Amino acid sequence: MNYPIIHNLNLKACCYKTLDEIESKIKFGKMLEKSMPIGLWVNIFGPSPSSMNTIVSVSQVDFQTLRNLVRSVAAVPEITRAAIRNECVGEWFSHSNDAKLQKFWGGMRDVFL
Repeated sequence: MNYPIIHNLNLKACCYKTLDEIESKIKFGKMLEKSMPIGLWVNIFGPSPSSMNTIVSVSQVDFQTLRNLVRSVAAVPEITRAAIRNECVGEWFSHSNDAKLQKFWGGMRDVFL
C-alpha cells in the first residue's frame, strides 16, 4: 500500500497510551507463541518424560483436542494482529475530526492486516 507522508503529526496522550498497549500486545503475543508449544509438550509427555510416562500419556491423548490446540498455537500471530487492529480502529474512530491522526491510525491498522 502506498501512504502519503504525514507532516507535523502531533500525537495526543491517548495515542501514546494506545501505542504502549500495542507494544504490550506484541510482547505478550511473542511470549504466548513461545510458551504454548511447551504447554502442549508437557500435557502430552509430562514435565519430565520417562519412557513409561510417555507411553501412558500418549495413550491418553485426545488427538482431536491436540489438533485444535496445535492450530490455536498457529493462530496466535493472527489473534495478536487482530487485537492490535482493533486498538488502531478505535483510535481512528476517536480522532474522526483530525485528518492527520486518522491517516496515522489508518496506516497503523493496515500494518497489522
